[in-house]
Amino acid sequence: MRAISRYNVGVFGEAASNGVRAVINLMADDGPRLALGRLSFYDDGVSVPADGESEDGLILVNLPMSAFAGVVALLQHDRPVKLGLVGGRGVLRTGEWERVGETELGQGG
Repeated sequence: MRAISRYNVGVFGEAASNGVRAVINLMADDGPRLALGRLSFYDDGVSVPADGESEDGLILVNLPMSAFAGVVALLQHDRPVKLGLVGGRGVLRTGEWERVGETELGQGG
């Protein structure tokens, strides 16, 4: 799994012909390639394709649109966030164990 350093978001007013409503492109600042992967979001109720890897090595993760806000929040508020492909499934996860009830600024409740 590699750490994500940067990302950009694209949201479409109408789903593309392949059913994609939004995409998040993920980049790293180090390693053999800077582009890590792409998260594609499909309208809820649409059949979501299996995750995989492109011919040029990008990890392709496909999710329902209902997961979009949570994924954006994860990228905005957690660090490090890592991306990988495990058993053919895309995995986006925090790199550290989080304390229950602790905010990112260390001001737990």
